[in-house]
Amino acid sequence: MSETTVPETDEEEKVADKISEEEKDTRPEKEYVELTVEYTVLPDGEAEVTGYSGKGNRATIDSKYEGNRVIRIAESAFEDCSTLEAVLFWADIEEIGDSAFKNCTALEEVDIPGETNYIGAHAFENCAALTHLIIWGNSDIGDYAFASCHNIEEISISGKTKSVGAHAFENCTGATSLIIWGAESIGDYAFAGCIGIQEVDFPHNVISVGAHAFDGCTGLTSVMVWDDDTEFGKNAFLDS
Repeated sequence: MSETTVPETDEEEKVADKISEEEKDTRPEKEYVELTVEYTVLPDGEAEVTGYSGKGNRATIDSKYEGNRVIRIAESAFEDCSTLEAVLFWADIEEIGDSAFKNCTALEEVDIPGETNYIGAHAFENCAALTHLIIWGNSDIGDYAFASCHNIEEISISGKTKSVGAHAFENCTGATSLIIWGAESIGDYAFAGCIGIQEVDFPHNVISVGAHAFDGCTGLTSVMVWDDDTEFGKNAFLDS
């Protein structure tokens, strides 16, 4: 068995702490290389992101393209982009299309703008490295939108979100915090397999919770329902 050396004096402890801090200071900051983001002007004079080129690790979404306001990320625009680690939004994106970032397995952080009102089906599915997720607005969330994002730690659903799609956060096994400020409907299997969630409160404006919505949430110890009229689907808490 190997032995661990422990500083024997306060002075040795101070030296050890100083060395530790110096090591932190010498670690290089993360460097980003920009992807070339591709845009298309829509018939109504707005613009959307349609794809990318290059081997960078960050995508910066500009607010305008050729003088036209960028409002949408098209379906599958960044799908399977294995180098993408971060997305920087300067645009007031209103919609993120289906599968827009699906299988971006290196993607670590996303702040979804407050103007976004819909996150498409499968939009971030299998983004397994995603740890930092903030949804600033009141987005409706499509089916499988964040399914199998195993490293998301916190999930927060806005008070003005109307729907969370089926399987939307299924198998987000790293999530330990779930806050539902509001959502009229929560789809089938929406949080199934989220084994780290320990408690969930359903506010008054939650009308329906789908079948198997929390199936397999084995860490769940507390459920609070604020409205007796909230309807729960079959086996909503099976094996929880």
